[in-house]
Amino acid sequence: MLMQPLRKSVGFSWVVACALSALLSFEAAAASRDAVLAVLDDVAQTNASDELKVWANEGDNLPLEEGTAIEFHFASKQDVHLTALYLDADGNLVLIYPAPDGTTLRGNQPKVLEAGEATTPYGQESLFVVASDEPITRDALGIDSGDDFTVLPPEDAQKTAERLRELVASTDASSARVDLHIVPAQRTGQGLTRGGIVQYFTEATRSLHRPKLALDIKFETDSADLLDDARADLDVVGRALADDRLADKKFRLVGHTDHRGDDGYNQELSENRAQVARDYLMKTYGIDEARLDSMGLGESVPMLPGTDEDAMRRNRRVELELVR
Repeated sequence: MLMQPLRKSVGFSWVVACALSALLSFEAAAASRDAVLAVLDDVAQTNASDELKVWANEGDNLPLEEGTAIEFHFASKQDVHLTALYLDADGNLVLIYPAPDGTTLRGNQPKVLEAGEATTPYGQESLFVVASDEPITRDALGIDSGDDFTVLPPEDAQKTAERLRELVASTDASSARVDLHIVPAQRTGQGLTRGGIVQYFTEATRSLHRPKLALDIKFETDSADLLDDARADLDVVGRALADDRLADKKFRLVGHTDHRGDDGYNQELSENRAQVARDYLMKTYGIDEARLDSMGLGESVPMLPGTDEDAMRRNRRVELELVR
């Protein structure tokens, strides 16, 4: 969703009362959201037209993980004025367009809106768009806020949706709808998410010469075979490397072993582990081989000192390093 309301904690003495209240509030919000959805869906179905197109990101309609950047794309065959309302999973309605100074879509100039990141709550969220010859103003919708994105709570959302339906019925307009499904972010064994990895290598490490992340890619002793947990962790990494924000960056996978075995054996094993991880990412996520290389350092750079089982487990690892 684009924005979410603040939630406050309550004291222990009010647990039972607040639990009942929360249940009733949840049911009321769900009912309110369904009512708003029905009104907006009526607008979208009644005025559907191939004159107006709207889609999110690449238009693949896949579930979006929490933390994934969202872009909305708008296209029209002619010049129109845009009205766009975003209904989140909690029943809040967000006015995106018209912007405070109006919003026009030129027929030969598609518009892109960077809408932030997908965040909780999880579930279906929908963007409804109306294109009209005459502008539908904020005043006409009963909205006097000058905020770029105006958030209407569930109790006000239905009134705004009904106003929009009335206005659209009295003008020549076309409508479109795009649905998003927000899901919890998959995490690596160390809690890294796709969005967190992208942020680390784009924002959090500008002052570091060669930033790197220690990935919890699990291998059995004396083996370069990927365990199921290792594949799940690499899936998170693969989605991060496939993100457009990292498309111009090159990375290196660096393999490590624990202290057991001689130097030559550990060096070869570490190289094999890094290569196996690289092969998986290239094959599964289409990562260009020019963007991702691999190397091994054997046992020479342990994460933890010592020879106990925990230290050895942590030292059997693969790191992701930014080359440039």
